[in-house]
This record gives sequence, structure tokens and C-alpha cells, in this order.
Amino acid sequence: MTPHNEQVIQGLEPRKVFFYFGNIASIPHGSGNEKQLAEYIYNLGKNKGWDICVDDYNNVLIRKPASPGYEHAPTLLMQAHLDMVCEKNPGVEHNFLTDPLKLRREGGFLYASGTTLGADNGIGVALLLALLDTEDLQHPALEVLLTADEEAGMSGIKHFDGSQITAHHLLNLDSKMDSLTVACAGGQRFAFHMPYQTCGSARGETYSIVLDGLKGGHSGAEIDKGRANAIKLLGRVVADLQRELDVELAYFRADGKANVIPRRAETAVNPVDAGALQARLDWWKETLRRELADTEPEVTLSVQKIPAVSRVLCPADARRLVQCILLTPSGTLTRNLETGEAIYSNNLGVVTFAEDAVHLYCLCRSSLTSLMNSDYLPLMQTIADTLGITGEVGDSFPCWEYVEDSPLREVCSTAYFRLNGKYPEVISRHAGSECGYIMNVCPSLKDAVATGARLFNMHTTYEHLDIDAVEVAYGYLRKILETFRELA
Repeated sequence: MTPHNEQVIQGLEPRKVFFYFGNIASIPHGSGNEKQLAEYIYNLGKNKGWDICVDDYNNVLIRKPASPGYEHAPTLLMQAHLDMVCEKNPGVEHNFLTDPLKLRREGGFLYASGTTLGADNGIGVALLLALLDTEDLQHPALEVLLTADEEAGMSGIKHFDGSQITAHHLLNLDSKMDSLTVACAGGQRFAFHMPYQTCGSARGETYSIVLDGLKGGHSGAEIDKGRANAIKLLGRVVADLQRELDVELAYFRADGKANVIPRRAETAVNPVDAGALQARLDWWKETLRRELADTEPEVTLSVQKIPAVSRVLCPADARRLVQCILLTPSGTLTRNLETGEAIYSNNLGVVTFAEDAVHLYCLCRSSLTSLMNSDYLPLMQTIADTLGITGEVGDSFPCWEYVEDSPLREVCSTAYFRLNGKYPEVISRHAGSECGYIMNVCPSLKDAVATGARLFNMHTTYEHLDIDAVEVAYGYLRKILETFRELA
């Protein structure tokens, strides 16, 4: 652990949970870069005498025998994922491949300085390591699975040998506190690839336009909160500038992840009249301010002259790119009329402007596979065909379907009642979960429940963890394990 992170977590309880979380935060572990963290956990386990192994995809499996009196209770699989979403604020110097996160405390919350915190799902991993490292724990036989690459495609669990698992029940720690998640949406990735041609520009002036300051967020957990999409908003602005001012398009890009609602997008244009461009953008600033006053009060639209770009997209390709942005659905597409929760959504999360092509990346989520297969994919392919560009169907992940008869759900509800005098909320979630994949990959499993700590603004640089709630979550997990004997 870095000295800085050690100082930040000093005095926090449960001590072991925060000790492990501080160590996790000090080890780079973005999606696809989990090897160092997997090795840390493997070495930790070996030093403590745990039954532990790591596969070629950096999935970690740990087994712990039942404590005395729990030998006849059924085995429980507990699971969290090792990787984190890597986002940072503009101007922040941080290399996610090599640099530790820099933790900070603000009030009763834990943040990272200028970057995502990685509590999704680092706090889940830390809770599990602390439970494994507790001598007085009353528990059934445990199988603890820490998977790789959950955020970027779930490739870790896809390649995991599920025959190693003997448990019938799965407790996932990648959900929220005070509720039991018992089902979740599936997901489908889709990409547009648009080759383009350039032509010379004689206008002599180029202006960068940046739309920034949006809240962003997790494309599952926050997609139903009305948060604006920077790509879609800037696409509207550019379409207007093309129509009203005949601007030439030099580039359009938005870095990020398909599962993150984009906070920032940037374009560059060559105008006929710089004064008219500024006046039109002033109009757009006021328009966006009015439109987004309630949901995105920090939105900004800035313009700056940059070195002149002499070659721009040819007019037909410039129009095609903006049309693709405008036509691509993004946000909540269907809601549950009773709860208001999203049932079906799409997020246009990334625009990559390469030397010879533009690439746009999306992630659709739905609790109904039929909507993804018979509505979303035909719609996206129709957009591609209409515009004469390439549509590519990417990875998908399955829905996690509700199980009517769930002994684990009863155990978790009972444990919660004994601690709180009331039963927890039982929910399905629009955000994806590995539970669907795990249930498919591990044939012994019969039911699953997800819970976790209290997190806010996952997948953004505002991600934060409720410090006091971690102790509550730790106590709840202990009570679940203690109650598990009643299934014997």
C-alpha cells in the first residue's frame, strides 16, 4: 500500500476491510490489467495457507473449509470482480497501467483524486478477503471466486472452468446495500465503422468545440436518471452548424467506455465566418443551459481557435457521421410503468476518430432478450445500411433471470431481518451482472443473490464509497454466513 493511501484509511473500520481496499487501490487493476492484483491475492493466500489458484485469465478461486458446526451446511460460492473502470478528469496526470489510485476522504465518504475510485468492485473484493482472513467467522464451506475483466466484456468468467465449482448457491458482492438483487438485464454491444475521405480546405481557420461538464455515470445504474449524453448533444450542435453555417468538419471524438455515459465530447470545424460561428455557439450555450437546467446544471460549451486543419472530411462523409450520431438511440428506451426503472436502453459511449475511419461504440441493455435480438440489432443494422456504413455485432452477456424458489434469498432476507427488524427490498437491476454468466458457466448453481456496500456514481470520477456503511455491509455478510447453517 502506498504511504498516502495508508494514511487516508488509518482508523477506518472494519480495519481489515479497509486495509485490503487500500492495497487494492494501490495496485493498478483496470480491465485487462488485473494480473498484478491477481498475483497479490495469490501470494497473500499462499502466505496464509489458503487453498488458492489463479487461471490463465487471472480469475482467482479460493476455498475455505466450513467452520465447526457448519460441516453439514451447503457450500456457498461468494464472488466479486477484480477490475475497475478507468476514468479520469481532463488535465489529471494518471497512468492507469502503472500508477496507484490516490485515495482521499471527504466527510463520511472515500474518493479517489481525479479518477474513478474502483470501489466497483474493489470493496467487494476487500470484503471477501477480510472474511477469509477472519478466524472467528462462523460459516459454511466457502468457494470464493474473483473474476477478471467484468467491466470490459466479462471475458474472465467466459473462460472460467465452471466445473471447479460445487456450490448450489451464489452470493455476488457487486450490487447495492439495503437490497437484494435477484435478476438483471442482459447486454449487447454494437459498433459502427465509417470509412471516410478527406478533401482540402481553403478556409484557413479551425475552431475546437468542446461540450463538457455533464454528470456521466454507469450506463446501467444511471441511464434512467435523465443524464445527458455528450456525444448526442454535440451531434445536435454540429448538425445545426452544418445546416446553418456550412461548417467543414475536421474531426469528432469522445473518449471513454461503451458502458459509461459520456461526459465530454469534442469536435473541430472550419467556418466560413468565425463571427457567425461564435454567435451561433452563444445561442447554443443558452439553449443547453435552459434545456438542462434541472438535470445537467454544470454543462459547458466552449470554443477555441486552434492551428488550422487543411484537410477535412468530405461533405458527404461529414454529414453521414453526424447523421449516425443523431439516428443512434441513446438513453432509456422502455421503462417499467410501475417503478419507472429502465427495461431497455442503449448508450452511445465512444467515438474514436482514426486516420481512415470513425468508430462509434454502443452498449444496449435489456431484461428481455427478445428486445435486443428482434428490435435493437435490426434497428442498428438498418441505420448502418441506410447510411452505407458497417455495423458490427459485438459481445453480449445474458440476462440473469429471477428464480422463484431461492433458499439463498430466504437466508439473506432472514439475516437482514435479524439485524434490522425489517426485510430488505428485493429488486432486479438494469445494470449488468456476472450472475447470468456465472449461472451458465457453473452447472452446479441453482440460485443467486447480489448485495454489496453503498456506492455512488460508479464509472465516474465522482465515484465514492460510504465509509460507515462498509462496517454495516461487513456485519450483514457475517450474519448471512452465520444464518447459512439453517439450510443444513
